Amino acid sequence: MKRKDTFFIGLIVCTVLILTVSFVGATLDNHNIKNTKAAPVAVSPTKPEAQEVEEVVEKKIPKTFTGLLIGMDASEGLTDVLMVGRIDTVRNKIDIVSVPRDLMIDFTDEAFIEIKENNPDNYIRYCKLNEVYNLTGKTQQSLKDVEKIVSIITGIEIDHMARIDVDGFSDLVDVVGGVEFDVPERMYYSDPVQDLYIDLEKGVQLLDGDKAEQLVRYRHYQMGDLQRIEVQHQFMVALFDKVKAIDNFSQVKGLATTGYNIFKADFGLIFALDYAQYFYDLNVIDILNSKNMVTIPSYGEKIDEIWYQKWDIDEAHKIVNDLFQQQ
Repeated sequence: MKRKDTFFIGLIVCTVLILTVSFVGATLDNHNIKNTKAAPVAVSPTKPEAQEVEEVVEKKIPKTFTGLLIGMDASEGLTDVLMVGRIDTVRNKIDIVSVPRDLMIDFTDEAFIEIKENNPDNYIRYCKLNEVYNLTGKTQQSLKDVEKIVSIITGIEIDHMARIDVDGFSDLVDVVGGVEFDVPERMYYSDPVQDLYIDLEKGVQLLDGDKAEQLVRYRHYQMGDLQRIEVQHQFMVALFDKVKAIDNFSQVKGLATTGYNIFKADFGLIFALDYAQYFYDLNVIDILNSKNMVTIPSYGEKIDEIWYQKWDIDEAHKIVNDLFQQQ
């Protein structure tokens, strides 16, 4: 089975799609204005003392909410990305809680018994979190169960849920015409088991979707994981700059169409537009600030010859509460 750097890919797809919503709205407005003839305005010469009145438009601040992002590997029916984000519009802060896909979910545990009892398709005793959707029939109820499980793990009441196809990452990059990026070093890696083939030269170059995915999946940097994270952040900024620079209406529509095909949510366009400008005005670096990101702590344990990530609910809730309370 393919293994991707799914947390980052899921995050970048989600945030680019948010940018797309705001960009489509703004571009549609500009497009309509350019194609609408303005009525002539009569100017009275008898009132020279009249002064222009500046119209003050108060910026609408949407309310704080929490959302679950589920990144799907459509071919496998697995939920490879599970993130809970809290959009704190009071403190202008985006908190992200990453929930490991391999967490062990024991349906004999008191916390999860009710979920199993309410789903007739659930015959599971225990499994990995990313298997719940697939093993319970891949239905809408399965998605709801995943949402409830993540809510229990994190202690967060989830307001909305969205799902994306993580394979759509390369499509988004292709739609914007690729991204010019300075690849920091020669990258070569091959792993047929993961269906992973990376072959990038060092230096400034235009990365199409396939090469961009190779870049963000590469792990074997000379300076290790810290350099990998830094390169990913730099690419995110470069991609965002490319999206913001788009002034071609048909290209924006193409980006929106691609986004629509890989993004499904339990909220509509009006709700999304309320938050679109808010997101658009934020600094990319702030969105990806590592201080505002935590991962549910866990440790590996082999059960019946399969490795699971064991976790403690009290420890999980504490790390989330600490994140939400920090300034």
